[in-house]
Parts: sequence; structure tokens; C-alpha cells
Amino acid sequence: MLELNQKDKLIRPGMTVVDLGAAPGGWSQVAAELVGDNGRVVASDILPMDNLPGVQFIQGTLRKSLC
Repeated sequence: MLELNQKDKLIRPGMTVVDLGAAPGGWSQVAAELVGDNGRVVASDILPMDNLPGVQFIQGTLRKSLC
């Protein structure tokens, strides 16, 4: 993910990032570092995931979360 971001600048400070199928959380952790304190990362998965600084985690499917 870091190599992709260095090349294409997909994730920038202050962005909001949604990580679907996030467990175990490696990409969410990197995304949280890239968006910084003014950004936001929301991670969702049907599997449990440890709490990560700067990441809001929703366990379940988005279908169930949004209905």
C-alpha cells in the first residue's frame, strides 16, 4: 500500500478512507497514518479486529449496519 501511495498519491492527509473487508487491519493502520490527525478511517469486516489508533471499526456487514 505504501508503494502504491507513493506512486499514485491515493491517500492524502485529511481524507476519509473506508476499508471494506478490513481484518486483520494492516491496511487500515497504514491508512490511518497517511490521513493523519485531520483524516478519518472507517474499517468494516464480518470478522473481529483489534482496536487500532485512528481507526473506527464496525463489525458486521454494511447491509446490516445501514438498514
